[in-house]
Amino acid sequence: MMLKWKRGSGLGSSQEIMRGEGGHQPAVFEKMHVLKNIIKLVVKIGLLARNDMLSEADIKQLENVQKQLHSLALTIISFVQVKYSFERTHLIDLLKSMKQSLMPLVSLKLSDNSTRRLEHVINHLTNTHFLDTLFKVDGPHAGVLAEFVTSMEELLESEDL
Repeated sequence: MMLKWKRGSGLGSSQEIMRGEGGHQPAVFEKMHVLKNIIKLVVKIGLLARNDMLSEADIKQLENVQKQLHSLALTIISFVQVKYSFERTHLIDLLKSMKQSLMPLVSLKLSDNSTRRLEHVINHLTNTHFLDTLFKVDGPHAGVLAEFVTSMEELLESEDL
C-alpha cells in the first residue's frame, strides 16, 4: 500500500532538482528544507501504517493519495518526455488535491509541525516560478529531470509507486 523508498530510487536527482541553478545559499537551504520535510512526512506516515495506528478510513485515504501520487508521477513523466506539454495549472491542481487528501490524516494523526511541513512542501512545489524553471524545455534542469523521470519509471515498473 505504501510507497517503498529504495536506495538510489531518485533521491539523488531529487536533491539536484531541489538545489536549483546558481547555488544561491538561501535558495539552496530552502529547497533542501523542502526535501527534508517530504522525507519526514513520508517516514512518519509510513510509521503510522506500519504500527497499525490507522483506521480503515485512514488506510482508504492513503490508498487514494497513492493513486494521486501515481497520477502525478505519470503526469511529470509525460511533461518531461513530450516537449512543450507542460501545463502548470494541471500540475498545481494535482498537488493541491494531494494536499487536500493528506491534510486530514496529517492534522489528526501527527503534530502541528507536520501540518506546517505539508503546507511548506505544497507551497514550494506549487510555486509558479519554481515549476516554470524546472520544466523549461532544454532548461538548466533538463538532464537531472530526465534522470528523475527514469527513476520514477523504474518505481512504476516495479510497482513500488
